[in-house]
Amino acid sequence: MTALGRNDPCWCKSGKKYKNCHLNMQSLPSVKPHVVTQALSSLNRTKTCSVPDSLRHECSSKIIKA
Repeated sequence: MTALGRNDPCWCKSGKKYKNCHLNMQSLPSVKPHVVTQALSSLNRTKTCSVPDSLRHECSSKIIKA
């Protein structure tokens, strides 16, 4: 496996350059577990798809059952 260069497309397939996407992820502050739980609960209540914007085309309608 070769290392990604700063200007290579990001490995997550977001369409962004690696330097603008995942390069500095370790330097970001961590997210508190209760914040994640609240966000997921909100998505569940509204039955909304939670995929990244780059995969938004996968969510064509409301989620009925997961």
